[in-house]
Parts: sequence; structure tokens; C-alpha cells
Amino acid sequence: MSMLYFVTDCRPGEPCIIEGNEHAPLIVKSLQGEELLKLAPTQPWTHELLVSLPLRELLGETLDGAANAYLGEQWVGSTEV
Repeated sequence: MSMLYFVTDCRPGEPCIIEGNEHAPLIVKSLQGEELLKLAPTQPWTHELLVSLPLRELLGETLDGAANAYLGEQWVGSTEV
């Protein structure tokens, strides 16, 4: 399985791409647009929460190649970062 990297950590002066999407579902899609995972938050999303997800267990072998991650419509990560 490929590694999924989140780009949701904020440095001073950078906009937080999670803001406004804290309660949106996490959606992982293949580059072909196939939905591989949709996960509703049990608490508002944070960078720490996203990177702590057991994605290997949640996705199993379905993530075999490149994929993108979204909170709702907001892109938040990829296997290609």
C-alpha cells in the first residue's frame, strides 16, 4: 500500500486548509476518481488526528497506487506529495 501524506500542518502565516472543513467527511479517491474510503469525523478534524488515522487498516489493499485525500471538497493530501 502507498503512503498517504497530509499537508494540513500550518506554519505561521499560512492559511489552514482544514478550517471550515473540520466536520466534513474524509474522502480518499484514486486518481481515476474512485472513492476508496469515506470516513465521517467523530470529532473535528485536526492535522494530528488525520496523521494518526490507521489508514493501512482502513484502506487495506485498496490503495495500490496513487490517491488523493479530501475533507469534503477540500484537497488535504496525496500519495504523491
